[in-house]
Amino acid sequence: MNFLLCSVGRRVELIKDFKEVLDDNSKIVATDNSKYAPAVYEADKYYIVPKINDEKYIEKILEICLANKIDAVTTFIDPEIEILAKNRDLFKEIGVEFLAPSLDTAKLCFDKYSMFKYLSDNYTFKKD
Repeated sequence: MNFLLCSVGRRVELIKDFKEVLDDNSKIVATDNSKYAPAVYEADKYYIVPKINDEKYIEKILEICLANKIDAVTTFIDPEIEILAKNRDLFKEIGVEFLAPSLDTAKLCFDKYSMFKYLSDNYTFKKD
C-alpha cells in the first residue's frame, strides 16, 4: 500500500514508525507547506505544497495521489481533517481511501463545546 501523509511537520518519529511496520512494497509520500519541515525528509518521497487553505490545495493533493498510486491519505494536523473530509468523494473517485472521520464527526470534534454537549446529551458518566 502507498500512503500519503499530509502536513507532517516535525513528526519524524511518526514517519519512522509508519515505515517500520509497512512491508517493502509500501511507500510513504509526505507533504508539508515548508521545506523546513523535517519529517518530509524521512518519507520515501515528499512534496512541498500550498497551505491547506489555498484554493489549489486539494487539486495538488489529488495530483500527488494519482502520480504516486496512493491507496490511503491522512493528515497530521486537526484543521486539515475537515478540509479533506469535505472532499472525501473526490478521493473516492480516484480510488483513494481517506483515513479520518466523516465531515460531521470532524466538525463536532473540532468544536470542543459542541463535543461536550453531544457527550453530555448522549452518554452517562460514572463518578468513581
